[in-house]
Amino acid sequence: CYVLGSANPALADGTEENPHTNIAACQAVIEAEDPDNTIYIGAGYYDATNIYTGQISIIGSGVNVTKIYGQQGNCFRDVRGTIKDLAFSS
Repeated sequence: CYVLGSANPALADGTEENPHTNIAACQAVIEAEDPDNTIYIGAGYYDATNIYTGQISIIGSGVNVTKIYGQQGNCFRDVRGTIKDLAFSS
């Protein structure tokens, strides 16, 4: 599933061609316990407050270009997959 903040929400289906605009939209449509599932996040600043990841891998576009934050410091929950190529920001 793909995420890009500047994507067109009217066309969003989670594909690379029509990514969702936020992480929660991807998380809602893929199975968190399937280790083969991955969320690819484009450049930008994204809210990951209480996103249940389970075994999903989270791959950003680079440490200096994909920034993740969570309200009250609560970001991804129950992380058992891989998280790489992104940075966390307050």
